[in-house]
Amino acid sequence: MNEETRKLIYNENVPMSLIEEFTIKMKALTAAAEKLNSVVREKRSVSVMLDCVGEMAQLLEKRNEAEADFVKEARKYVEKGDEQ
Repeated sequence: MNEETRKLIYNENVPMSLIEEFTIKMKALTAAAEKLNSVVREKRSVSVMLDCVGEMAQLLEKRNEAEADFVKEARKYVEKGDEQ
């Protein structure tokens, strides 16, 4: 998580519902990544490991998208708060 995201999470103008939604998405993606890591640690076949790497790349992409979406939406609330 980058510094801007952290600041937005703690910004009083960003609604708690948006933060909670973001947190739920991050927890779900983290849980999926942990499951993939456990499969990799079990040292299964190379093809299974390669599949896991591909899935991990997709999870990382989803994580980055979720963070970018949160930042974009949260900025709107910060800008509205600054205008008042």
